Amino acid sequence: MRLAKIAAFIQDHVIAISSFLLIFLVTIFLYSETKKKAAERSEKLFELRADQATQDIHKRLNDYIQILIGAKALFIASDTVERAAWHTYYKNLNLEEKYPGIQGLGYTHFIRPGEMEEHVRQIRKEGFQDYKVVPEGKRAIYSSIIYLEPFISRNLRAFGFDMFSEPIRQSAMRIARDTKQPAMSGKVRLMQETGKDEQAGFLIYLPVYRNNADPETIQERQYLIKGFIYSPFRAKDFMSYALGEDYGDIDIEVYDGTTMNQETLLYSTDSVLHYNRNKARLSKINTITIANNTWRIYSTAKPSFVQTSDAGLPYFILLGGVLSAS
Repeated sequence: MRLAKIAAFIQDHVIAISSFLLIFLVTIFLYSETKKKAAERSEKLFELRADQATQDIHKRLNDYIQILIGAKALFIASDTVERAAWHTYYKNLNLEEKYPGIQGLGYTHFIRPGEMEEHVRQIRKEGFQDYKVVPEGKRAIYSSIIYLEPFISRNLRAFGFDMFSEPIRQSAMRIARDTKQPAMSGKVRLMQETGKDEQAGFLIYLPVYRNNADPETIQERQYLIKGFIYSPFRAKDFMSYALGEDYGDIDIEVYDGTTMNQETLLYSTDSVLHYNRNKARLSKINTITIANNTWRIYSTAKPSFVQTSDAGLPYFILLGGVLSAS
C-alpha cells in the first residue's frame, strides 16, 4: 500500500514536471519565433521609412531643378531679361509658399576682363551706385550675381559676388557649362550667412548661352557661356521642407559626396553623428545621384521607432507561458 502511494506520488510529479517542461519549451519556441518575426517586421518597416525619406529628398531636388529650367526658358524667350522682369517672374512663381526651403532664384553673369568696366557702369545706372564685383583682383574670367530674388535680407549680401572665384562653386559651374546640364555644388558656406544660426549650404546651376545658342561641343559651350540660372540652399531649411514632420522616429544624416564625416556633413536631425558611433541595429545608407553630384543618406532608428504595437508581443507570450506553467 505504501509503495503504491509512493509510485502514484512520483507519477503525479513526473506528469507535472513533464507538463511544465513542455509548456516552457513551447513558450520559449513561440517567444523566439515571435521575437524574430517582430524584428524582421521592424527591419522591413525601417528600410521602407529610410527609402521613403531618401525619395522625398530626391523629389524636392528635382522640383527645384524644374524651377531652374522654367527660369531658363524666360531667357530663351527674351533677348534681354531685365531686373523688373526677373522680379515679376519670381513673384508669379510664389516659391515661398509653394516651395519653401529655397533661399532664392538668381542669375549670375559671366564677364570677360575687357567687359568689366562697361558691366559695372551698366549696373550702377540701374541705381546701385556702390556696385562692384567681389572679390576684387585680376582673373581670367569673372562672374557676378546680378539678379537674386527675393532681393532682400540675407540675399543682398550675395549681390555682385563672383562665384567663379571660389573652387567648389567653380567646379559645379564648369560642369554645368560643359555638359549643358544642371550641376549641384558640393558643401559651401553661402554668402547669405551672417554668423548667426549658420547652416551648411549648396547651390544648383543651369547654364545659359549667348544668343540662345545650343552649342554641341565643349569648346563652343565654353566660348558661348553667358551665365547661369541658379539657386542657393541652406541645407537645414531645405531638409526641413523636404522631410516635413513625417520622420520623427528616425535620425537622418545627409553627407555631400561618398565620404561620410564631419567635414562633408550637410544636415543632421540632431547634434550626434550616428554614422561615426557604433552602428545601430536598424541603420541604412542610401545614395542620391542628381545634377552631377552624389549625396549619402544615413538613417538610423530612434528608440521610439521600435515601440510599435507588436514590439512587446514576444514578452507577453513569455510571461503568459511562465504563468501557465506555474
